Amino acid sequence: MNALRFGVLGGLVLALLGTAFPPAGAPAGQAPVETRQVAAAVEGARQADDYYLTINPLSRTVVAGGNVQYTVALVMLSGNPAPFAVVVNQLPASVIHTFNPNPVPPGSSSTLTLMTAPTTPAGTYSFVVTATMGMLTRSAFGQLTVIGPE
Repeated sequence: MNALRFGVLGGLVLALLGTAFPPAGAPAGQAPVETRQVAAAVEGARQADDYYLTINPLSRTVVAGGNVQYTVALVMLSGNPAPFAVVVNQLPASVIHTFNPNPVPPGSSSTLTLMTAPTTPAGTYSFVVTATMGMLTRSAFGQLTVIGPE
């Protein structure tokens, strides 16, 4: 068996293994059909990291001055799980948020707590939670409905 090796993408090595070419002396255009075994392997390769983010529930309702909680989880599609950091955007200034924990260990979820002030205006607010793991970021949308104090 012959082996041909060459570098690909700075460190990945592609190895092709197979038998020799058609037998010497075969008439041109008349070479017998041969079955050849060829194997290819990529050394040092791993699947790229990919994931998506979930928020549960997608929507909550709270009386101004109250708190609500959501569960934020990362679902791995491929690659190696790693801790991920989460942030939330697009909430009114009077809504304070916390994530517990943050960063989030692999295989765990984080609790997002939204604390509204008594002065938070009534209305429905869409917000974005963004997770960062390594060089990848993914986002998910949630909704908070604030009703006036009773």
